Formats: sequence, structure tokens, C-alpha cells
Amino acid sequence: MLAGLPSRPLALLTLSARDHARLNASMMDRIHAAMEADDWTCHVCKVRLPGTMEIDHLGGHLPACTRLRPICQFCHDRQHPLWASSRRRIVPVLAPDFAPEDLSTLAWTLLVHAEQEGFRHEAHLMTRDWIDRHEQAVDILGHGNAEAIFEAVLALHDRVEANNLEERLARIDRHIRFAPAVLLEPGRAIQVWRQPGFTALGEEWAADLVPIETPYAQLRQAGDEIRGRGQE
Repeated sequence: MLAGLPSRPLALLTLSARDHARLNASMMDRIHAAMEADDWTCHVCKVRLPGTMEIDHLGGHLPACTRLRPICQFCHDRQHPLWASSRRRIVPVLAPDFAPEDLSTLAWTLLVHAEQEGFRHEAHLMTRDWIDRHEQAVDILGHGNAEAIFEAVLALHDRVEANNLEERLARIDRHIRFAPAVLLEPGRAIQVWRQPGFTALGEEWAADLVPIETPYAQLRQAGDEIRGRGQE
């Protein structure tokens, strides 16, 4: 995520839910058609969340944009990292073994299953693992605040030769991911935009979540592996 950040338009990095809402008001019919066409499935991580998916403006944030695809909040946050980090939605973690979209699927599924009978122990262990990964990222980066990290990278753009900076950032990207904050706080309320402002999702949203290849068994296995490492 860090590599290429300085060259991205600042307006895109800081675009907020309110900005999207103003834009979306002019294309609600097209947005609904895009949601239905993709069956309310995030085009990045493939999680399906009817009624709660956001819209990705692939053709640019203009009223004339026609390339629209559903995207989940966690994947969308990574596209507007300065805004997302200012609302403490994303955190740095040491996770070279995870693709960014895998973190979105894992976060949604952990939120659904964290309180299910038979999985609470595994959910607790997994949360502890992500807290450890965050602490390791802090040790590497020297900071745990994603917003401050992004701002430092943008400031370096004017002080470090561009190719040299990109090479450094690419090395960091091989190890550091910016994960949904809920991986560290499964009880964190999920805020979504509904006119006239932000509102927390009710408990009913979890029943609508339909990940492609529901990874519940994979999560249990991951919990067993984490527990096994602690016993070594």
C-alpha cells in the first residue's frame, strides 16, 4: 500500500463517505443496478453482504462514471487510506503471509463467528495473534498510527529521490499490511453511511453476510495452529 502512495491524487486518498454520498446521490439507479448485477458481492475480497455493500467508482469519482462495482467497507477503506486512518479504521500489522483482500474476508468472518458457541476460544486466540502482529509492525515502523505513517510517507516524497523512496516502500510492503481495525477489536461497532449520517450496523447484518467459500472451518484450523504455537 505504501509504494505508489505519493503518486496517488490526494483527493482520492482523503475521499470520505460523505463525499461518496454526495456523488452517489446523482447515480442511485446505476448503483442499484451494479449491486444487483454483482449480487451484492465485493469485487475485491468476494464477500457478499446484501444491503450493506459500498460502491467502487472504477472510472473515477465523477457523476459521469459508468464503471461501478460493489465493494465492502474494509476493501474500500484501503482505497482511501488517509480518510480511513483518520477514523482509526485501519491499523498496520506484520502479515507477509496474507493478501490484503484476505484480511477483509477474515475480519468479516471473525465478526460473525466470534461469539458463536465453540469458536469463542479460537476467536480470542486469533485476536491476540493480530494484536501481536500489530505490535511487531509498530516495532518495525516505529509508529502504530496509520494516519501518521501515511503522512510521513507523503512528506518524504519531497525529500527523498523518487526511485529510492519507492524501493524502500516496496520492501516495507512485502511485510506490512494495513488491516481492518476490527481484527484487533472484534467488538468494535461497524459504522456505515446512511442519510443523514453515520450509523452503527445492528446485529441483524451478520445473518446477511455470505462469504464465498465460508472460511469457518479455516478459522477454526487457524485457531488450532495459533494455540499449537503457544504450546511449543
